[in-house]
Amino acid sequence: MRSRWTPLLAAAIVAGASPAMAGAQWTPAETLTSAGVNGRFPDVAVNSRGDAVAAWITTGRSGRSAVRASVRPAGGPWSEPRTISRPGRSARDPRVAINGDREIVVAWRRVARTRRVNTGSGLKPQAVYVVQARRRTVEGDWQPTQNLSSSRQKSGPPRLGLGESGKAVVVWHWGTGTAPGSPGFVSRVQSSAGEASSRFRGAQRLSRRPGCGQAVGLPDVAVGAGGDAIAWWECRRNRAGDISVDYATMTGRATRFGSNRRLAGVSRGTPEVTGAVAADGSIRLALTRADRNARGPRIMSAERRGARGALRPPRSIRGARGSELAAAG
Repeated sequence: MRSRWTPLLAAAIVAGASPAMAGAQWTPAETLTSAGVNGRFPDVAVNSRGDAVAAWITTGRSGRSAVRASVRPAGGPWSEPRTISRPGRSARDPRVAINGDREIVVAWRRVARTRRVNTGSGLKPQAVYVVQARRRTVEGDWQPTQNLSSSRQKSGPPRLGLGESGKAVVVWHWGTGTAPGSPGFVSRVQSSAGEASSRFRGAQRLSRRPGCGQAVGLPDVAVGAGGDAIAWWECRRNRAGDISVDYATMTGRATRFGSNRRLAGVSRGTPEVTGAVAADGSIRLALTRADRNARGPRIMSAERRGARGALRPPRSIRGARGSELAAAG
């Protein structure tokens, strides 16, 4: 869940969600995992009502990891944790979202098969992951697991957004998982979207713009209350480390993104990017950009007013420092 512009942090939700909670204190810690069972890499989301969902991975004696989740209705206790990924193969990187209508989406990636890939220096074993997702409501049960990506290539960790309209959008990297220039090299950003209580659509390729000679990567997504969305990712231009930010937008009633666009300008090295979508479809991306001759990165903002068209070229935010990136977004 997001405010008009600024992504919410878990601490902000507890300490500043409402005037009634302004003087509230942290509750005692609760243990969600069973005794003797490890839990790692948690993700949590809270809606405006105070309902919450958490997901994490556990590893069994077999060494395989699984995604488990627990739901807490507003004012109630956490539910008994439940394994929501299929057994038999490892699953990891869960992401969770919940909206004001108490709809929940969890996305993760799971091993579909193993293969040997040509790295240019010989064949090496590789686990091929597919992106999966499940839905439910706070008071309901988990719907069946749905595969969002193909097992022809390896999927990276998913990123997830959910609007108040119920539209959920998941993005991920899909490719060979090998270095640029290696035999059969593939590097793409893909997405899948689904409306409230409906199945996700088939995967859509987002990264189609030329010029990304060293691959694409690190995708992320933001979804507004009305279902407008933006996905963004790195376009790695060359071996010198020049990187552009590519993006695509989706209108509230659509379930597929429009054409791939590119923000003006290039960063030397990885640009940190965060974004948000307002209820009217307006968009803001905040990013760091390091120029070749600059002493340090600049904080920049690219905006779009309304639900149509491209983002304006990024402009520097005067006086901003790296630690202020999230607030700028």
